Amino acid sequence: MSEWYCLNCRKVVETYMELFKGFAPTCKECGSSRLMKLDEMNEKEFNEFVEEFKKKTGEVD
Repeated sequence: MSEWYCLNCRKVVETYMELFKGFAPTCKECGSSRLMKLDEMNEKEFNEFVEEFKKKTGEVD
């Protein structure tokens, strides 16, 4: 089973398949479908992605 990272909750979450979103994986905590599958990249790539995401959203200078 894959691990999913929710971009809204900003943590690893459990998911379910949402019927009304075309069976898209959906976060069980917030209901968002803004998820990233973690086993698609290694830890270094993930950390770089998170840092770039934070720079684009203004969380980090």
